[in-house]
Amino acid sequence: MTAIDPLRTKADSNPMSFLDRIRACNAYDLSHFLPFNADNQTIGWIKPYFAEHLATAEETFTVT
Repeated sequence: MTAIDPLRTKADSNPMSFLDRIRACNAYDLSHFLPFNADNQTIGWIKPYFAEHLATAEETFTVT
């Protein structure tokens, strides 16, 4: 099994150009993420699987 390289395009095996990488980073869809809050303020966005991982650290994080 080979690892997926996030810096490569789906169309070919060439590395993404810097501008392609910027476009990919800016083409996000927040409906696939959960807000990450501290002091009742959203400070970022995380994927649901990572929220499940954080839930295992009950002494540090509260996942709702």
